[in-house]
Amino acid sequence: MTSYSDAISHLDKKLEQILLSQANFSNTLHDIDARTSLLESKITSSPSPSHSSSPRPLKFDLPSFNAEDALGWIFKITQFFYYNQTPPEQRTQIASFYLEGPALAWYQWMHNNSLLTSWEAFLRALELHFAPSKFEDPIVALCKLSQTQSLQEYISEFESLANRIFGYPPNFYLSCFVSGLKPNLRREVTALQPSDMPQAMAFAKLHDDKNKVSSPPFSRFSRPPQTHISSTAALNPKPLPPLLPTPTSKLPIRRLTEAEMQARREKNLCYNCDEKYTRGHRCKSQFLLLTVADDEEPPDPLTDMVDSPNDTPLEAGLISLHSFSGQWSPKTFRISGSIGGYEVQIMVDSGATHNFIQSRVTHFLNLSLEPTPSPLPVMVGNGDFYLAHRFVRKPKSLLHPFFFPWTYTLLIFLEQI
Repeated sequence: MTSYSDAISHLDKKLEQILLSQANFSNTLHDIDARTSLLESKITSSPSPSHSSSPRPLKFDLPSFNAEDALGWIFKITQFFYYNQTPPEQRTQIASFYLEGPALAWYQWMHNNSLLTSWEAFLRALELHFAPSKFEDPIVALCKLSQTQSLQEYISEFESLANRIFGYPPNFYLSCFVSGLKPNLRREVTALQPSDMPQAMAFAKLHDDKNKVSSPPFSRFSRPPQTHISSTAALNPKPLPPLLPTPTSKLPIRRLTEAEMQARREKNLCYNCDEKYTRGHRCKSQFLLLTVADDEEPPDPLTDMVDSPNDTPLEAGLISLHSFSGQWSPKTFRISGSIGGYEVQIMVDSGATHNFIQSRVTHFLNLSLEPTPSPLPVMVGNGDFYLAHRFVRKPKSLLHPFFFPWTYTLLIFLEQI
């Protein structure tokens, strides 16, 4: 009996232990349920990320700052920290990771000297050091801004100045933008009466693209210059033929050195062109004067006129302005000679058709003059006409070191046609 009673007592103790364990397990389950409900309530009632009290992990990469566009970089990093709810005491250290070049050197100096006490102090010091100075008022610059290049460049410059101005109504920016457009765009945009800046920019872009398509490309045509020829009276009843237009292109002055002149003489080349120099040589496309002759009767050379005085019409002479005035130019040869024992200066000009001599020289040398059968018209380089009535018959001129006989035609400058 005693052993039986002990066994029952042992079973009762085991049952009590089982019941106690079951109670503990139930309590644990209730505790887990309570914690789960609490977590669910926290999740459902948690605020949005922008208003969370705990800092969010960095999810975006900021561009590095290398001392360019300080105002734009300050705006970006301010928005970045606001979105991630970065504590102010951590912002300066995080921003230093994105500094490069001159900006990093500046930060090192400021940090080592304990000049950056807060995030606001960092932003203020950064703006003062790298942003445009306050010497030029952005408000004045915005009011004076006008479009000088493309529309897109004007908009970019306008927005850059407008970002530095605060506290002005939208109509102020609208008026400044429209007034700075080119006159044709300003008239178009003003006529449409935009209500805000985005609408004004859209109208300006629309009409700018329309003008680019509708306006034909500008082509510049050059008119040939008109040469004025003074009216002249007829020498005889037969009208003179029309003159050719005087060349308007100014021939370049070519100056040769002594070495170049010696080289051309050795090669027997002309001083003014690259052709061989022969007696009677004339440079191509370098004549300054034109010959005027009658159409019906062919002109005879002056030498024929002198040998045969009974021939009728004379060929119109041609003389350059340098020979006419007795001056020399880089395109004329000046040779020292003598006539009748007197030293004279003889100019060899390829622009003249005959040999000419001034009247004062004939009087000084006491040369005999002979009348021409008919007046000889001579056109000078400026288009004016003069008449020659007499000539000198073949005087011998001494050109050092050889003799050269020719015929001089005397011009008497008394009558202008």
